[in-house]
Amino acid sequence: ALEEFSTAGKLDPSLPWRSQIEQILTLVARLHTGVKTYGQMKPKKLQSIVNSLAVSVLAPPGLRVVGLGALTMGPNSNVCICARVIQTITSGAAVPMYFLMVDHEGKCFALSVLGLSDECMKPNTTITLLEPVARLAKISWDQNIAEFLCIRIEGPKQLLVAGTTPVGYQSAPTLQRFNIGE
Repeated sequence: ALEEFSTAGKLDPSLPWRSQIEQILTLVARLHTGVKTYGQMKPKKLQSIVNSLAVSVLAPPGLRVVGLGALTMGPNSNVCICARVIQTITSGAAVPMYFLMVDHEGKCFALSVLGLSDECMKPNTTITLLEPVARLAKISWDQNIAEFLCIRIEGPKQLLVAGTTPVGYQSAPTLQRFNIGE
């Protein structure tokens, strides 16, 4: 997306390409720093979350619970991840939504979610990600490099919020603007 906005700016300098690039770079920096620092969460709080997740990990029928270390890059069939929202990362756009998450093994990652309203996933909500798509987001621009694991969820059917599928006001049709890690 960065290269496309830059190219668009060269073709038509009147377009708001600089603000789009700045918005993406700000989001990437916040996600990179957030994953690296666990959202600046204190070790005791992090350990409390990990302990509560380890006890509550239940896989839906046909799926087995794994940690981030067991995922392969790309689609992961027949597995799920149990994680907790530790922070919402706003991008300046409604779509997609980004969250900092911690799994039941204590590993932090970014979650990109399409098709849900923001009321659905608040901090401290336990989420089960069904057959997640994992990507290593590696973005370099102007001598800066950001790298972090990002899991993408296409919509409400790929996750359970507090053990149930989001329905009603929680699911919201949306158009994708840009997605980190692709």
